[in-house]
Amino acid sequence: MKRWLLLVSALVALNVLMIAHLGSATNEPAAWRHRTINQDTRSPVLPQEQRIREYIKRVDQEDLEALVDGLNSHEDLVARVWSRSNDLAPEMAFQACLANRRLAKLFALMQQMPPAEAEGLAIRLFEAKFAKHVEDLARIESLHRSGKTSPVRIPAFENAVALAASVFLSARFCDTEEFLRQVDVWDEFGRDLIERIESDETHLAMMRGDAEMWGGPQDLYLVNLYMSVLRERFGITPKQLAADRIIPGTLQWKTRELVSFDSAVGPYDFPHQSGGRTIATEDVLMHFDVVDFWGFRPKEFKRDVVSNLRGAIDGCLHEESAK
Repeated sequence: MKRWLLLVSALVALNVLMIAHLGSATNEPAAWRHRTINQDTRSPVLPQEQRIREYIKRVDQEDLEALVDGLNSHEDLVARVWSRSNDLAPEMAFQACLANRRLAKLFALMQQMPPAEAEGLAIRLFEAKFAKHVEDLARIESLHRSGKTSPVRIPAFENAVALAASVFLSARFCDTEEFLRQVDVWDEFGRDLIERIESDETHLAMMRGDAEMWGGPQDLYLVNLYMSVLRERFGITPKQLAADRIIPGTLQWKTRELVSFDSAVGPYDFPHQSGGRTIATEDVLMHFDVVDFWGFRPKEFKRDVVSNLRGAIDGCLHEESAK
């Protein structure tokens, strides 16, 4: 009986202590509860937005040499552009240029240079990036022929992104003939690579997919770059080209922007795509008419569009030289 009374007394005392504790928690630490509410209602930073902030911070600390070298380094935000396409083989090299904040900072710096200095930098940049592209694809080809594997990953993707960025800059800062020369050099290399693969499929068949995607400039990349040259240098719009039946009227053109490297949001960033934020006018370095995706169009259709746009540029140059 005594044990029972002791147990009941202990339980009563414990209840009294718990009530007192709860009462003090309700009345005393109001500031603590306020902090908890503030923490719960504070908007969390989305992972991709955090990557944007970190990307901006890195680019802000880089000088010209570091920016040029950094074009060949893998950037999560640039690579993620590819995930936005529903195409079976997405051609997103041009969009990756618009997403590349190192390229944007280089673009802004080159705008401030005398034209001859900017053009010289663009040419040197192309020669360096093209040489790296050729060198590493030659290494991959040699490994396939010998049946060996590389102990380290060869950055063919990063090299192609950097080369695309360099030609993008040349389209703006070099004269039209020099820009077209660079395109032709790159395109010829890609075609030669495909021919070598076709002549030795026993050893090189596994290279074909990457060679078609990265060996030469992508068709959609050229469509968008050629269109930027036609608009900026000759004042020709997609609507005019479609009206003249130079390009199909079924292509879906959208206005995209190259934004300053420290802009809070870019044209392919998640906050902008989701409608969460708009791009500030003062952050825009240049507007572009862009076709984002081909859809399920055959290879011949794509090649015809590229060829016709190139022909339009050649025609404009011919008219200029005849004046």
